[in-house]
Amino acid sequence: MLPVKKHVPSRAGMLLNYSALHLLTDGVCASVMLGSVLMHADAEKIAGLFLLYNLIAFCGQALTGALCDRLGSLHAAVRLSALLTACGFLFPATLSVTTKVILCGAGNALFHTSAGTAVIRRYGDRAYPLGLFVAPGALGIAVGYYMPVAGYILIPLMLLFAAAPDLGNGLLTVKCSEKSVSENLYAAAAPVTLAVLAAVASRSFVGSLAPSYPVHGVKTALIAAFAVCAGKMLGGILYDKAGIIVCAAAIPAAAALSMLLKGSFAALAAALLINLTMPVTLVQLCRLMPNSPGFAFGVAAAMLYPGILLAGTVTPDISSAALAAGFALFFFFIVSAEIFLRTARHAKKDKQNGGGKTAPETAD
Repeated sequence: MLPVKKHVPSRAGMLLNYSALHLLTDGVCASVMLGSVLMHADAEKIAGLFLLYNLIAFCGQALTGALCDRLGSLHAAVRLSALLTACGFLFPATLSVTTKVILCGAGNALFHTSAGTAVIRRYGDRAYPLGLFVAPGALGIAVGYYMPVAGYILIPLMLLFAAAPDLGNGLLTVKCSEKSVSENLYAAAAPVTLAVLAAVASRSFVGSLAPSYPVHGVKTALIAAFAVCAGKMLGGILYDKAGIIVCAAAIPAAAALSMLLKGSFAALAAALLINLTMPVTLVQLCRLMPNSPGFAFGVAAAMLYPGILLAGTVTPDISSAALAAGFALFFFFIVSAEIFLRTARHAKKDKQNGGGKTAPETAD
């Protein structure tokens, strides 16, 4: 009788599964908001529905993230998020468009934090897995935005990926290296956390104001989305390999491209450079809140929306000086946070420093 080979779960399999689900979930939500909502909602109600969706999908992640920190089975939460999103897509718009929006927003918020928390638990404070996980969302939004009917194709795929067994079940949980900071630096942790959150909001702000790639159809929308996607993936790799300096240098480069150059190439390059720092801020928050990875992920997402709203209040002819100031603040925030984290790492010498250790985890 041939020996039975025991299956060994793969972190890579789990990461790819959740990355694909990220694309599908965002694509379905975009198809609902740009399809059913625009077709069935009254003109005066559309703005309120978009505000409601964004409040739930973005700001709601702080709540779902805190919940995920207390869950043993994160994969069950991922499956629940897929069901909520599917119900939102399938719920008859003729009965209640608002219900569709609430279900999709709740499903989107729960998916991001449950899958994001699972990635952080499996990879610790490495940036490239987070970059790979968050990147495909831009592609999903582009597909759903310009092809609302694509939701009918994306829904079965989303449910199929969510129904797959937990590829991370049985893997050990990786702890963030900054498990705790030294006592003399503990008082500074809260201000630095606020600085990182301010950096997230400022990145969203300057990203919304920077010149955008001219989009006229699905093909050009995908090109722009690929630039955003590539920036997030590349940022995680660069941060893990070369550190903060390389990623932070992209900020003044993006500012220069945004303010000095014109044309499609400059807009694409600026989009790529701005998004290099997304996984960087996520990792910094995870190190500052090592016992609450879900809340760290969720509150980072929640801070994106204030930046977008603030950008919407600024006149289109914003001065170069104002845009440069936004980039400068962003640069200062993430670099100061990195300095704090490095100082805390070297200052912590006692037995509580358990960087890189692993501990068994319940199946998720």
